[in-house]
Amino acid sequence: MKNVKLFLNQKDIKRYEDWYSDDHKIDRDLQILHIQKGIILPCITFEESNIGKYYKGGVIDKNQVYIPLSGLYRNYNRINQRHLLESTEGYTVPLEKIKYKSGSIIYGGIFQKHWGHFLLESLSRLWFYYKNTELPIAFIYIDNKKPTEQFLEAFELLGIPKDKIIFIDEPTQFDEVIVPEVSFILSHCAHNSFLIPFEKMAENIEPEKFTKIYISRTKWKQNQNLIGEEIFEKIFSENGYKIIYPETLSVREQISYIKGADYIAGFIGSGIHNSVFAKSGTNIIILEKFSLINDTQGVINLIKKLKVTHINTFYTFLPVAWGEGPFLAGISKYLIDYMKKENFISIPPKAGINKNDLIIFIKKWGETYKKSTGYMVNPNIEECIKLVNKIFDDNTVDYIEEDNKFNKLFSLQKIKNILNKNYYLIKYFLRK
Repeated sequence: MKNVKLFLNQKDIKRYEDWYSDDHKIDRDLQILHIQKGIILPCITFEESNIGKYYKGGVIDKNQVYIPLSGLYRNYNRINQRHLLESTEGYTVPLEKIKYKSGSIIYGGIFQKHWGHFLLESLSRLWFYYKNTELPIAFIYIDNKKPTEQFLEAFELLGIPKDKIIFIDEPTQFDEVIVPEVSFILSHCAHNSFLIPFEKMAENIEPEKFTKIYISRTKWKQNQNLIGEEIFEKIFSENGYKIIYPETLSVREQISYIKGADYIAGFIGSGIHNSVFAKSGTNIIILEKFSLINDTQGVINLIKKLKVTHINTFYTFLPVAWGEGPFLAGISKYLIDYMKKENFISIPPKAGINKNDLIIFIKKWGETYKKSTGYMVNPNIEECIKLVNKIFDDNTVDYIEEDNKFNKLFSLQKIKNILNKNYYLIKYFLRK
């Protein structure tokens, strides 16, 4: 815990301390399987009401027996068990539909067209390739989502010749399929060899001159589920941080900013996962957007030996799913405490959130979950108020007016009144 600072409520401090008490490392040698006459299966998407979306695919042997080491899983205990967004089983293919190619090939796993999952999972078998660069490497992909420009640039920086990268879109048998174990299990653990691809990508990139950067998601139009980030951009900019927008930068430029920074701040997510390119000992300031621990970033923090600060900045008082959100953020007492301790020049005088942000959050929550009973809250405003109290451990939630001058504070009763006056927004999620 010497490299971890926590600006959280007492209950969350205990949870984070417990989590960081383990080093989350894979200390043994990673496995390697050589499957003679192995068959690589394209990824097929399935969906079941009690599971959600999951996948089948990977590597099977010549008798069509599935090789568990080829799976995409987030927990060792779930091998051969279907689970949300995991691939833990193969499928049978008629012999006449299997294509044959001679030679040996490395199984690279599932290419995922999502930057965070690409970095952490799609590249997690490459440690073996760098010891055997004469061999080609094969990937399968989800729902025919092939690499776009950003990912092709990443492959180029990885130093893998184009003719060595094969994307499998039909069952294909090789003389030998080599299946390396993954070096990173999402949310659980990592092996030191996990860092090899990132070191390769960054080795010839000059660091940017900015020593403090803030990674913003406000210009990422594909995912506007974080409400209230604009004020954080303003505050960190006033305190000497360069604001960067990853979606406006090339992969090379992103790595350059990360390499040059001594301090990296931002909301938890794929942008902060870019800290895999940071120097050992870099200060990572993580703004938390809801109450669950992002174990995945925690593993990165440990394996990279980063100095990390977790700060509670969320006002997300309704239950949300990890990926979908929406998340409501605002200036918290924990952020103010952190800024004071770190001698920031410009510090907000009071905690709070924007009134319009609160209404937008409620509306987006309704739009997101109006068809899902799994996230419905109990059917009255008072239950919403109780959820607010559970998050903030007191009887008032203050937030600021639109002018961001921190001069108008509202009590919980005022929030209740706003919700009542805007019932047309909350009717999406309040059951009758």
